[in-house]
Amino acid sequence: MDQQAVCILESPEHELQCRSMSDRYSLPLVSNLSEISAKYALRYHDGVLKLWDLQEPKFRPISFDANQTGRIGKNSLLGKAMGKKTRTIVDATAGLGQDALLLARMGFSVIAIERVPVISALLEDGIARATSTEQHLRIQHSFGDARDLLLKLSVRPDAIYLDPMYPEGRKKSVKVSRPLKVIRELAGDDPDSVDLLQTALRSTARRIVVKRPVYAAPLCLRVLAGSLKGKMVRYDIYVRTGWTRTLSIFPSEYSVERRQYLLQSFQLFQTDSVPDQGLC
Repeated sequence: MDQQAVCILESPEHELQCRSMSDRYSLPLVSNLSEISAKYALRYHDGVLKLWDLQEPKFRPISFDANQTGRIGKNSLLGKAMGKKTRTIVDATAGLGQDALLLARMGFSVIAIERVPVISALLEDGIARATSTEQHLRIQHSFGDARDLLLKLSVRPDAIYLDPMYPEGRKKSVKVSRPLKVIRELAGDDPDSVDLLQTALRSTARRIVVKRPVYAAPLCLRVLAGSLKGKMVRYDIYVRTGWTRTLSIFPSEYSVERRQYLLQSFQLFQTDSVPDQGLC
């Protein structure tokens, strides 16, 4: 069986969860370890779903661990980037959920989206455990490509948060944690991060926040409203309030979607941009 990752069914105690996970994420379900040629395996250990590296068993398994994610307030750089009026946030690149959990612990209502099946399974399990012990948390999980899901949300978020893979750093000597290495291996380098930002800019959210390393350029400089910079990371902020007010230049009988499309086209014309490049 040649797969990137599989689900291992070892105990009847977790059979229902394993089968449900296998169906939901289209991951092979195996019970005989000799059948496995995949690099990674999802398996339950002490009631926690963990990702094991079968080719390098010396490494500790990876899981969503709420205890390793601290607490920061709304006066933190991340909290300030979200804005004072924000209540609901979509984390469109949730990964293992560290930032989503930080935001939920600040009191925000968070929807965490992840598209990589293996990572999404870990995220779903972790959120279920975190919310069972911290019942005040308002955080829910969604599996799929955020470029599709952002335009189909049943709620209107105040902000969308993006944390795409960092580009190669200037100092290659900087040590990268094992979980981040595995996530990059499974998820790739996020070559469509600009496409995702453009989708977010076309959504109903008032504010889009993009986490970037300080050495990297903004994903979209043209409509950047501002940035909050720390020692290692920077939060680029895109605000849609100005666009919404400008919609009034079009006839009122036009739908909001049509006026937004015309406004975007008008801005592209004004800046002599290539239409195929969209807003960025």
